[in-house]
Amino acid sequence: GGPGVSSSHEFLSGGHLVRVVLLDTRYARSIVQKGPITTQDNGNGAEGYIPTYSEDARILSQSQWLWLQDELGKPADLTILGSSTQVLREHNGDESWANFPLEQNKLVSLLKQQTRGRPVLIISGDIHFSELSYWPEFHLYDVTSSGLTETWKQDPFPNSFLVDELSVVTDPNFGVLGVDWVRHTVEVTLRDEMGDVKYRKVLSFNDISMPYD
Repeated sequence: GGPGVSSSHEFLSGGHLVRVVLLDTRYARSIVQKGPITTQDNGNGAEGYIPTYSEDARILSQSQWLWLQDELGKPADLTILGSSTQVLREHNGDESWANFPLEQNKLVSLLKQQTRGRPVLIISGDIHFSELSYWPEFHLYDVTSSGLTETWKQDPFPNSFLVDELSVVTDPNFGVLGVDWVRHTVEVTLRDEMGDVKYRKVLSFNDISMPYD
């Protein structure tokens, strides 16, 4: 594994290689700056975090970045990057990569550079509801599912990256990814605790392949 409890795993599926890279986003993270909770934070129990643009502020250490660069550059027919907190999220006063905008942009740039046009998908959690987020410029999706033990009882935070309001599931939920190697698609389903599908979207490999020059 990588620094902290980061780890990388290879799975063979139908003769194809899936690489799952799991990040430790707490091991080396800088202290998150706090400010007054505002209406921008939606007032829904947000922690009152504020973004920091300091070049010294970090989510990953240098050794973690080097490890991630190496893992993302390894061959894979599909790469899945797991982050405990959302990557595709603008600042909302709660925990996410948006509290460290320079690190957020660095991660997206590294994904683009290292996957070289190969399919890649982000999975995340933490927010106590599910949603599917998308950054069109980079063909980048973030599948968020959480949680099975705790749920969000208030209105979900606004998210400008949100693909579809139907993907927001506030009941206990989990996510499933199904890969069809013949059709070159990934089926994203968000399910309740009984396994019933609450939201479904099929993404082609082209949909999840970041433009690479």
